[in-house]
Amino acid sequence: MEGNRQTLMADFVVDASVVCGWVLPDENSPVVVAAFEKLQTANAIAPDILWHEVRNVLMMARRRKRIDFAAVREGIGLLRQLNIVTRPSPDDDVILDLAERHKLTAYDAAFSRWPSR
Repeated sequence: MEGNRQTLMADFVVDASVVCGWVLPDENSPVVVAAFEKLQTANAIAPDILWHEVRNVLMMARRRKRIDFAAVREGIGLLRQLNIVTRPSPDDDVILDLAERHKLTAYDAAFSRWPSR
């Protein structure tokens, strides 16, 4: 039954702030907690830029002395083991059009849509 339940659950989109909240000791907002709970029965999905953003957030936390470098490496290792599926971002025109239309950064527009599975 558990396998059927997992296939019925929809994937959900995550960004670096949520993903990093799973490994940063001082981050546990209701959104971060809810997303981690959902991860138990569904895949988190994101454009492939996610890992660059995650590495940057963790390195900035290191530079601000929130965590040490060992925790950066450990955090990345733990996150890579989770059900996070990344896919290539859409082409430039799609991202730029979304950014313009919705007044988003290009980074945020990349999370809005990418090619289907």
